[in-house]
Amino acid sequence: MTPAAEKCPVLGADTVVVLDGMVMEKPLNRDKGIAMLTALSGRAHQVMTGIALFTESDYDSALSVSRVFFRQISELEKAAY
Repeated sequence: MTPAAEKCPVLGADTVVVLDGMVMEKPLNRDKGIAMLTALSGRAHQVMTGIALFTESDYDSALSVSRVFFRQISELEKAAY
């Protein structure tokens, strides 16, 4: 790494979906994706996004939590998603 690159800020972020207190992992395949959409359909859940910023001399982080209502969706919409 070059000395100039060591001084560059680094920003990281990630988002998770939480339903009934359980973190829903990113689906591994189509069937798991449809199962996740089925679980979310017609229900409220949380979307949590964490961010962190590292600079040469400091570090800061934040968490945003949103309550999201996912309307009831049809099987056709699940398949298209």
